[in-house]
Amino acid sequence: MSALSVDEKLLRIARTKLYCAKYRLFDELLQLLEDRLAEPMSHRTRNILIVSETNNGKTTIAERFLNRHKPEVNLSSSSVVPILKIEATAADENRFYNLILEKLPVFKHGQNSRGEMKQVFAFRALSECGIRMLIIDELHNMLDAPPGKQRRFLRVLKTLGNELRIPIVALGTREALNALNSDPQLANRFQTIILPKWKLENDSSPDQPSEFRQFLAAFERLLPFEETSDLGNDPLARKIFALSEATIGETTDLIRDAARWAVRNSRRRIDGDVLDRCGYVPPSRRQYVSAQL
Repeated sequence: MSALSVDEKLLRIARTKLYCAKYRLFDELLQLLEDRLAEPMSHRTRNILIVSETNNGKTTIAERFLNRHKPEVNLSSSSVVPILKIEATAADENRFYNLILEKLPVFKHGQNSRGEMKQVFAFRALSECGIRMLIIDELHNMLDAPPGKQRRFLRVLKTLGNELRIPIVALGTREALNALNSDPQLANRFQTIILPKWKLENDSSPDQPSEFRQFLAAFERLLPFEETSDLGNDPLARKIFALSEATIGETTDLIRDAARWAVRNSRRRIDGDVLDRCGYVPPSRRQYVSAQL
């Protein structure tokens, strides 16, 4: 490992995946998504809402699932796209249908249509491409719209499920759960899974390391350092837990920032001094700074 150049070390850090460690809840969710995808089409589909804090892994789960089910591109006929992922944009029906048509160009000309015809083209595109699951990221964005638009957008989701008979997987913060609950009939079709923040210690088995500590230890094994940093044990584990504020994405960002700083400054490991000097700013501190501007 010591033979690696600085650039090679930095590249290795950049390529380190968020899900490098075995995280039990990730595995369980991926299996649940597989189960929903395998279910036969039904008038009453069973949908999923994955709720978590910002930067706590929900989008990563979706991207990993998408990598398992990549599109089959066919230039002579309609491509097969088993799963489509799009982002909710302020409960804007028109933009929502445009996003579908942009990603499924079989009916791209439908973007120039209006109202119900645009919906028809979007639904036909989904059907022609063999969509078996629709993933809607950042569902909480719909709350940026007036209440009337929010209600119409929820009706769009209900119609999608009814017409296409495919499961919908929504990703969002707790505000997304509040939005869905405003339509009890639709909310009843969603199974809600909450991704909790990390815990520093293992409450159920105090003599065993927590998943947070296991994650740190697994991440460290992928880093290009000559000496052991011992990230999974105190005092570093406790310091990383506090700085990252216990979310998966922030933990990963902090370790990557620290690893890059250490490599560029000829450090042989990550230690407390590296964590302090790497330039990482905790989420709550970013919000405080923004409020002062």
